[in-house]
Amino acid sequence: MLTGKGGVTHNMLEDIHNHWKRAEAVRIKCLGVPTLDMDNICFHLEVIIGYCMLENLGSVLFYLCLSAMS
Repeated sequence: MLTGKGGVTHNMLEDIHNHWKRAEAVRIKCLGVPTLDMDNICFHLEVIIGYCMLENLGSVLFYLCLSAMS
């Protein structure tokens, strides 16, 4: 999944949830401006929304669906 210059949007969150219907993890690749503030993107995905980060490789993030763990 790629982020545009708008960063993580509501539509992207819906795409992540749709992806988790088929797989238990998702890879998010950030391009452009969002890569300047990756800590903010990680904060919003982890703390506010509740996703569980598997790995952070610079501009590529791997997240696990918490409902897949139960």
